[in-house]
Amino acid sequence: MTDTLNTNASLGRAIHAITGKWGWFVALGIGELVLGGVASVNLMAASLASVLVIGATMAVAGIFQIVHAFSMHGLRGFLFWLLAGIVYAAAGAII
Repeated sequence: MTDTLNTNASLGRAIHAITGKWGWFVALGIGELVLGGVASVNLMAASLASVLVIGATMAVAGIFQIVHAFSMHGLRGFLFWLLAGIVYAAAGAII
């Protein structure tokens, strides 16, 4: 019962804390609508941008996984993480 009251109280405090900042939420929504409209006008550029971001993210994640492989103890875990990291980084580079 006290958990429910504490949750409601913290939710109420959170809502009260952001009521003065509603303008930023409106501006964020308008900005997202404008950027979405720009992206829908040029679908090729929007697709290319999203693919490049995903590819770069995969390449960085693969590098982190390779670094993680060297922190693994034991040959079996090391080879698995190293191979997975190499494949992931290569896929990101190809993308």
